[in-house]
Amino acid sequence: MSIIRAFLISLVALALVPVTSALAHPQGHRDTRLVVLNRAGENWDDREEATEEINQHAAIYFRLAAEGQIVVGGNLRGESPLGISIFAKDVDREEIRAILESDPAVQRGIIALDFREWDIQLGEFPQEEKDKK
Repeated sequence: MSIIRAFLISLVALALVPVTSALAHPQGHRDTRLVVLNRAGENWDDREEATEEINQHAAIYFRLAAEGQIVVGGNLRGESPLGISIFAKDVDREEIRAILESDPAVQRGIIALDFREWDIQLGEFPQEEKDKK
């Protein structure tokens, strides 16, 4: 290997160090959160006639937020409807899934759910109320 080639490889390796370090959580760990996306289901067009189901859907999310299980949530603006809820750090994921899948709007196909795990790599959530106690 020529000296120039070795030098160039070293430069590339050194250039990557800040990038990988910047992606790491400042305290050496990552926070993982449950994120649930609500999108238009196969029966989205029926939502006008499903006011009771839509009201029950909203009540479920407001209750979870009041209980401190949802940290933040709302609708994303754009061409297609999309709601997002980010859950508290230590929620019971199976319980949340069961609650949300029993949502009447989901059962009727008006809303479809997408459960995701979010590995937070940049920044962090402010300390949550239950952590402060």
